Amino acid sequence: MVNAGSQRRLTIIRESIYGTPPATPTMKQLRWSTHTLELTKGMLNSTEIRGDRQLRYLRHGMKRVTGDIAGAMFYGDQDILWEAALCGAWTSEAAGTPNTLKAGVTKYSHSIEDGALDIGQYFLYNGMVCEGFAIKTTAAALCTVQFSFLGRDNVPSGTSVCASPTAPSDNEPFNSLTGTITEGGSAIANVSAIDITLNNGVDPTEAMGSDKPFDYILGDSTITGQLVAYFSDLTLIDKFFNETSSSLSLVLAGLPTNKTLTINIPHLKYTKGQTGVSGPKGMPITMPFSALYDSTAASNIVLTRANPA
Repeated sequence: MVNAGSQRRLTIIRESIYGTPPATPTMKQLRWSTHTLELTKGMLNSTEIRGDRQLRYLRHGMKRVTGDIAGAMFYGDQDILWEAALCGAWTSEAAGTPNTLKAGVTKYSHSIEDGALDIGQYFLYNGMVCEGFAIKTTAAALCTVQFSFLGRDNVPSGTSVCASPTAPSDNEPFNSLTGTITEGGSAIANVSAIDITLNNGVDPTEAMGSDKPFDYILGDSTITGQLVAYFSDLTLIDKFFNETSSSLSLVLAGLPTNKTLTINIPHLKYTKGQTGVSGPKGMPITMPFSALYDSTAASNIVLTRANPA
């Protein structure tokens, strides 16, 4: 039997000790479309000069796991991934009061299992630290996100570490047909795309005597992105010309419509204002930006999750 992609399952759980999955984990099943998780190894080649010009020595070197988990965005199902990326924690509020998540300094590590259910083969990735995310939203489309990870090792097995993971919800994915966009505190209706990227600057720590990183260290939380809008006046362009600080808030919704996710960048500066002409149709302007720390929000980004009663 050959494994079919439709029979693959990704599950995740947070580790309390880096690189060590819980003894009897209750994993959470993820909703996803593609993943590129894989174990890579450095190679140790001899540089010895030999008269026959042929390689005589090759050893596998340091292990490292890299890759992305990508797909549509859903209410609730990616909460653990948002926390991993922002290095923070959702607030716990009573029903009816929204939960918020801000950028923090807590490094989480996870075990992620990739199961090929039809052939009974499993890969357990451990020590997985989130390197960041890439959000993409465009007109008349589903909203997507890609979470990037770095990890310690991949352990193959014929048995799953969690045969009955917690099932995901049936919430429909967020789309760009509903919800609202606010720029600089005012509603804006001519936006055709928004991209937001977070990079945590994660760096492995390696030591002699081991072929695996013994930890990963967080760097700075760097958020960049771009807003694409149809050119109708100078409001956006002037903010680049005059180095005017602004803000951006994107409310995402799907079905049910009362389960929303708001992505708020409270303080940003545009770093370019592209106004070229590429043809005779409606002309978009592309406005790349960098997010800055906002003293009022105490974060460079704030996620707000509806919490319906």
